[in-house]
Amino acid sequence: MAFLESEFFNLPIIATRTTSTDEFVTDKNLGIVCENSENGLYKAFMYVFENPHIIRRIKHFKRETPSNELALREFYDLIQGDGENE
Repeated sequence: MAFLESEFFNLPIIATRTTSTDEFVTDKNLGIVCENSENGLYKAFMYVFENPHIIRRIKHFKRETPSNELALREFYDLIQGDGENE
């Protein structure tokens, strides 16, 4: 549930490695998956603090993630044509 809430509010995720986090977080590029330990979490948080551009990149990617609305808008633009291929 927390993953879906994070995705809805466009917040990056830092999560420990499990089967579901690998599939949800990594495959969708929603955040960082780390070793399931205190040291793993510490390293992940330190990485983010030292490299804040990572969070901006993840948030940008999430904004650009395809959706039905985006697909319909792109399809509409395609069928309307921009005059280049005519």
